[in-house]
Amino acid sequence: MISISKMMSTFPIQIPTICIRRVFHRVTDRVLYGTFERLLGKGCIADLQMLPRRDNNTGEPYHLVFIRFNEYTPRPMISRSGTVSPTLEFDDQGVVETAEATGDELYHRITKFVTRLETEEYLRVEYRAPHYFKVRKYAQRAPRVKQVPRILPSSVVSPQVCVAIGADGVSECVPMGQVTS
Repeated sequence: MISISKMMSTFPIQIPTICIRRVFHRVTDRVLYGTFERLLGKGCIADLQMLPRRDNNTGEPYHLVFIRFNEYTPRPMISRSGTVSPTLEFDDQGVVETAEATGDELYHRITKFVTRLETEEYLRVEYRAPHYFKVRKYAQRAPRVKQVPRILPSSVVSPQVCVAIGADGVSECVPMGQVTS
């Protein structure tokens, strides 16, 4: 009988496109590639776009980054034979022997990344301590509705200008073409 974890690990995973809204301007594409390939495996990035931007308040340059990922096809779980020496894993309780099967650690890391990306607003991915990226799932904006020229009905009154007349501060609104000084 095949366990559920073995069955699920044979289906390909599509990592959603992510957006990093603000990346320091001296961070290069090599840093982004290196960070996400260490996290999600070599060759995980299909397309990386770094759009230069400038802060409206301070004028400081930064990058807006979009990363599209390749589909990940996990390796099947391989049962170990009795002749192969067992793998040793070290954890808090001591040494654990795993002679049953070798797992796909990358698969578990990717599924954890994808599920956290789906449930949380953003993830913090550290690229060089203590610096990190705030990674968000990219949600494409709805297209803007284009303004269509329209013909105004003839009953529309021409614009008026309000002019203050006299020392008592009484103002009068007159049609735009009849303003006199």
